[in-house]
Amino acid sequence: MKYKYLDKENYFDQAEALHTVLTLWHDGQWSETYALLCRSKFKPGPFWSESEVQKNNSYYQELEQWTSDNQIDKLRQLMDEIEHFLDNQE
Repeated sequence: MKYKYLDKENYFDQAEALHTVLTLWHDGQWSETYALLCRSKFKPGPFWSESEVQKNNSYYQELEQWTSDNQIDKLRQLMDEIEHFLDNQE
């Protein structure tokens, strides 16, 4: 699979940023952004903080912009690419 949005070298940072954006920006239980959040394979630990991701993750602002611009297709594509990458690692 050719990836359009996924940076394979930094997939963890992208997964973390995507999870954070979806956590902070979803539109409720029945929204597409919430459905994407439920698909997230990123499982934060007890000391994980959304605010730290907002400050320190270089992918966060771009994904936040996609969300605020209602570019859900891009978020969905990135989620698909992350899932594919994780499912097919050797």
